[in-house]
Amino acid sequence: MALAYANRSAVFLDLKRYDECLDNIQLARDSNYPADKLEKLKEREEKCKNLKEKDSKLEKDPEDDPLNFFKL
Repeated sequence: MALAYANRSAVFLDLKRYDECLDNIQLARDSNYPADKLEKLKEREEKCKNLKEKDSKLEKDPEDDPLNFFKL
């Protein structure tokens, strides 16, 4: 389960859904994520936090949200 959370966090990072990414990183840790892979998870967390901070400073265009593609 921990690996699934970690993989889902990577998808959320690609979709720029930073809060969901960080939530899934924490879920992975809470689910006994393998110790030998924790460094990669920590790097993803730092990248996510940096991108979240950077994006919060930029103006957002609602058309840039990839999820708008799925709205009818």
